[in-house]
Amino acid sequence: MQVPFPLEDYPRAEPARHLRAAQRRLLDCDVDGAILEARRALEWIKDHSGWMWPGGKDRLQRTQDERWAWIRFAVEDQTSAAVHKDAVTSAFSYSHNLESRPNPERFCIGRTPQF
Repeated sequence: MQVPFPLEDYPRAEPARHLRAAQRRLLDCDVDGAILEARRALEWIKDHSGWMWPGGKDRLQRTQDERWAWIRFAVEDQTSAAVHKDAVTSAFSYSHNLESRPNPERFCIGRTPQF
C-alpha cells in the first residue's frame, strides 16, 4: 500500500515524518523501530483527528468518525503489542517479508535482521 506523506503540509507534517522514519527503519531491518515510529504517527492522529470514541455503542450505530476511531485504535493496539512485551504479547512476533521483494539480498547485507 502506498500513502502520500505531505511533509510540508502543516500540521500533518509530524505524523508524515514518523511514517517516513518507519520506512527508513524497515530498510535498515529495524522492524521494532519501524513499528514504534508508526505508533507515534497513530498517537498524533488520536490527539488531532477529532474522531470521537464511540464507547459502548453498537457497531452498526457508529458514525463514520467513530468507525475510523476504532480502526486507528486496532492498529495502535497492534503496535503497542510490538513495543510492550507482557504475558500475552511476549509470544507475538513481527517480521519483514523479504521474499515479496524483487531483490531480497539487498536488505540487511552484512548484519542480522532484527525480526
